[in-house]
Amino acid sequence: MQDIRGNALLKTRFGEIEAVGISGNATLNNSNAAIKLSRVTGIADVRGSFGAVTVSGVGKSAKVISGNGAVTVSGAEGETYVKSSFGSVRADRIGGKLTVETNNGSVSAKTVKGGVFVRNSFSPVYLDGIQGGVEVYNQNGSIEVAGLQGKPVGAQACPGLILKTSFAPIRVYLPEGGSFAVTARTSFGRINSELPLTVSGSLGNDSLTGKIGTGECDLNLTNANGNIDILKAVPRKPQ
Repeated sequence: MQDIRGNALLKTRFGEIEAVGISGNATLNNSNAAIKLSRVTGIADVRGSFGAVTVSGVGKSAKVISGNGAVTVSGAEGETYVKSSFGSVRADRIGGKLTVETNNGSVSAKTVKGGVFVRNSFSPVYLDGIQGGVEVYNQNGSIEVAGLQGKPVGAQACPGLILKTSFAPIRVYLPEGGSFAVTARTSFGRINSELPLTVSGSLGNDSLTGKIGTGECDLNLTNANGNIDILKAVPRKPQ
């Protein structure tokens, strides 16, 4: 279905939905097949189960709820919310805040302007190029975060950075010359840093409090039964 003027409401159970070019809001609901939605000028509200969901080119906010299928969202200009289980979640080029709540599926997000909140379990989380705060709460899955810039130019405060998991490693890539106040704690694991840290208080293999640079931005890392690695960011090529 292509080029719909005004709002669109599409609902089915056992057939694939594909909608392109909606000049308004789009509400799609499917139970047992895939959903594909692209080029929506307004708000996208998509709900499905037992089928992959692909949403791209949303002019405002996007909300996707899926039961047992993979979710891909790209090019959403506003705040984006994804809830899923037993399927991976991929998000790219999100203009607002991204919130992901899932279980048993990996999460990958790149180029998000409004910050990221993720709650997951039993699968890895990978974030790259996030502007704004980052909060990740995982269980039995790794967390890897790259492309952090620290305090934005002209900002009065730093975005919060909180990463927490268990039974899997945490890896965070920080720019050389960045400024972070680091609190890291793990059990049955080690803390490693490629960047120089000025440590305050006692230093142990499983906990530390210290500063990278002048310590402007808070970075809180918590793990259980896994290592924490603070690594140098790889220089990025000019776009």
